[in-house]
Amino acid sequence: MRKEENSKVQALYRAVATLIGENADLIALKVSDLTEKAGIGKGTAYEYFSTKEDIIASAIMFFTRSIVKKVREEIAQRNSFQEKLEYVFSYVDQGQLEKSCFLKYLHISMGQDKIAQLLQERMCNEPEEETPVHVIWELVQCGKEEGVLSSQYPDSYLVSIVASKIVVYLLYMGNVDKINDMEQGEFKKLLFQGLLRELGC
Repeated sequence: MRKEENSKVQALYRAVATLIGENADLIALKVSDLTEKAGIGKGTAYEYFSTKEDIIASAIMFFTRSIVKKVREEIAQRNSFQEKLEYVFSYVDQGQLEKSCFLKYLHISMGQDKIAQLLQERMCNEPEEETPVHVIWELVQCGKEEGVLSSQYPDSYLVSIVASKIVVYLLYMGNVDKINDMEQGEFKKLLFQGLLRELGC
């Protein structure tokens, strides 16, 4: 059995996601905080992980992989660039725990602490197709093949701009109750139109 299939490991991963969702101070957290939240003994955690940072980084990688797998499967069933991008936006709309923490995962991975260092190392060693960037690269290739996105720009630039629109939508959804001057559908439409103005042929 793979470590990630173990029910106690899964409980630890859920505990990490919950604590991240609660804005817990990950630096100050102890292994006992994680195991208490998971409902397992402290010693059990050390049967599978060497440090607190290992638990947190492993959990974030697990949820990120799950998100990427789900999104890749779904966008593969859609034909056009617009349909694929609309699915990504609708996935954000669903607001499940692992997605609501996704911006936080990104923020954590860009830090300078031990957790961030572990995440950066592991992301570099991930199979390319299991990374969020690869999903966006696939979207970009579809847009270029359709002639919706201009081939005059390097892929790295196209990927960065498409990713930025998704992040903007994530931020919008995180604040939709505070800034309610526009409906979600209209906001998505404006994002898509802006993307075509910026990157279109």
